[in-house]
Amino acid sequence: MKRRRWWRVVALVAVVPAAGFVGLWIAGPQPVSFGPYVQNVTTTSAEVCCFDEVPSRVRVRVALPEGGERVVDAAQRTQTHRLAITGLRPAQRYRYTILDGDGVVARYAGEFSTAPLDAGRSFSFAAVGDSGDVPAWFHLHRFGWGRMRGLLRHAGQTRQWQIAEWIAAKRPDFFVHLGDVIYTHEQLAGYREAFFAPFRSVLEQCPLVANFGNHDMHTWARPEFFTLFAGGKQLEPKQGYRDWSFTFTWGSVRFLVLDAFWQKWEADSAMRGWLEMTLLNNRHPRVVAILNFPPFSDEGGVHEMPVVQQQLWPILARRKVDLVLCGDSHNYQRFKPIDGVTLVIAGTGGKSLRPIKPTARLAKHAEAFGFLLVKVTGRRIEGEFWTGKSEPLDRFVLE
Repeated sequence: MKRRRWWRVVALVAVVPAAGFVGLWIAGPQPVSFGPYVQNVTTTSAEVCCFDEVPSRVRVRVALPEGGERVVDAAQRTQTHRLAITGLRPAQRYRYTILDGDGVVARYAGEFSTAPLDAGRSFSFAAVGDSGDVPAWFHLHRFGWGRMRGLLRHAGQTRQWQIAEWIAAKRPDFFVHLGDVIYTHEQLAGYREAFFAPFRSVLEQCPLVANFGNHDMHTWARPEFFTLFAGGKQLEPKQGYRDWSFTFTWGSVRFLVLDAFWQKWEADSAMRGWLEMTLLNNRHPRVVAILNFPPFSDEGGVHEMPVVQQQLWPILARRKVDLVLCGDSHNYQRFKPIDGVTLVIAGTGGKSLRPIKPTARLAKHAEAFGFLLVKVTGRRIEGEFWTGKSEPLDRFVLE
């Protein structure tokens, strides 16, 4: 009798979990949703965003510093929610809440600052690339077992969780991702586990500016990157994601977010004409370019990107761009000025590290995870590479 009871216990212990796993498998993957994040911030507007794989409606409430609130409703059910908030004031801090379409259930909350109108006002931004690692259990998602993600959250957390904590502690005015947000073909679930979950502490407190890398382009027909992340003032006429390059301003700096992936910067091209005209008409004292592929790199020895180096770099150098920020190489490299331009690579967002064989052209390098914090005061640009220690590993100043 006792033996029978013992076998019943063993059977229950074996069968119940197995039945649970089978049930999850039959149910399939859990619909993906993530947020919040804020994009395309100007002196008077911003876009508050989130995503639902199952189309839904949302509402955004923005608390105004002078009192009261502004409410924006989505016009229809959709997956990518991008609600434009207008009529804001420059250099103001705003808190917002994303609710369901009925305005009853609060789903997300966060805050952001609008861009300053005063070119002399100080600000800072964080920049890093190549963060797109996923936890060891991630591929359970395709079998439906990703529904257990809450239980598995702390099992194999990837390094970008810690890097996100470091960035959030510095409270930058905005966050720049230098590309390779994900490294997996599981696009939507990959974005949640590799980016939106670990970087939520950053995205809840400041706007996001994202460029794409080669690993964000696995689905060539229409990569999800371009569904989730919208550029600012882009090349016109826009011909799909192959025209992905845009510009925005913050304080004294004109920022250029440039596509270094497609070979389209050759003479007489529309992209080259747009860039030349943008730089020619620029009236801001400083210019910062944001790329994924670097024109120069000492990763594993001299490693060059011919398209960027031969077609794009000469334009940036001739128009006296001050600072070029890149990812792709999984390490930190700061070059001595090349053609009068300072190049910094910060592909240190958590995926992996690769060795550097430094040449004389490098001013500083490191094989360490971390992020670049850039502080701007008028014409002065100060960069710091932080690795979680009490002091930055590198510091440089552009006067």
